[in-house]
Amino acid sequence: MTETPDTFGPYTIVRGQYGRHPGVCAVDHPKDVVQRHHAQGRFYERPELAMIRKAFPANGRFIDIGANVGNHTLFAALVMNAREVVPVEPNARAYNILRANIL
Repeated sequence: MTETPDTFGPYTIVRGQYGRHPGVCAVDHPKDVVQRHHAQGRFYERPELAMIRKAFPANGRFIDIGANVGNHTLFAALVMNAREVVPVEPNARAYNILRANIL
């Protein structure tokens, strides 16, 4: 994973492989624990995500309460192929990065 000079508003757009899945993430604070993983081409909390994936029903709906910058939201969409992903994030700063990641 390498950072590129691409930007989306105030965010650096990082392109890479998130596991076996190509993806991009918006990063504005690379020292943040979650964004640091994204900037390195990894999902945060991979063991927990693996447990969720194992229990997730085929063609299921994923609701991410407290979505933060979208780690679990992106995992559900890219890796679990959820039929629908509903992220909920009340914090404006995190919501803006979440929105950039979804776009």
